[in-house]
Amino acid sequence: MVPVDEQDLAERIIAPRTIRAILDAAKVDDRDFGRYLTVLLWTGARRREILHLTWQDVDIAHGSALLTHTKGKRNRRVPLLPAAISALKPMQKDIGSVFPTWHPDTVSKWFMQSPWNVALTPGSMTSGTAP
Repeated sequence: MVPVDEQDLAERIIAPRTIRAILDAAKVDDRDFGRYLTVLLWTGARRREILHLTWQDVDIAHGSALLTHTKGKRNRRVPLLPAAISALKPMQKDIGSVFPTWHPDTVSKWFMQSPWNVALTPGSMTSGTAP
């Protein structure tokens, strides 16, 4: 077993204010992309899992979503916390893809090129608990 470097883990914690800045910037740049990032953040799902999510697999009433395109090739159900539900409700439909206009490669390019990444300035990562 590889020993875990606690300092390395601490550097991966994103401060809540940084998360808010990223989400706010994403919503300004593209409202639907802001919703996508919100769902990612509050479900812990991978990008491709959410991009393959269909409305048939979303149960807003019971607060869960079934992910069917997972890395492990096994379906898994994730809870939809209030922030994720709030992001999904305005775009809710009966059938079809939740995020139909995006391809995973397009989303990856947005992560790299969009103006919101200015929110990721040095020092935005923090160790321990952040305000």
